[in-house]
Amino acid sequence: MEMIPNNVGRLRDLRGLNQTQLAELVGTTQPHISRIERGDPGIPVLKFAHIAKALNVSISDLFSPERTKQEEILLGAFRRLPAARQMGWIDMAKAIQVEKNEAE
Repeated sequence: MEMIPNNVGRLRDLRGLNQTQLAELVGTTQPHISRIERGDPGIPVLKFAHIAKALNVSISDLFSPERTKQEEILLGAFRRLPAARQMGWIDMAKAIQVEKNEAE
């Protein structure tokens, strides 16, 4: 079976967790987290759902292209906002993009 590349280790590091701490949050063992980070193909999808919840990310974030630390911080802050505040951030980002396009 082919290995399954993922971002679990990188996202765990960004949150300042070691494998043992993540294992405790997920309800598994450190060796199991190590296998997941190495891309073991025998990991159930449900385990990735538990990891995503523990890391406060979506399951797709576990497999998407790498983000910078700044992008991770911004995304994490955005996700912790109430929906109404998120819309304000979206409006602000759109306004900045319009200004940028007009300046070019």
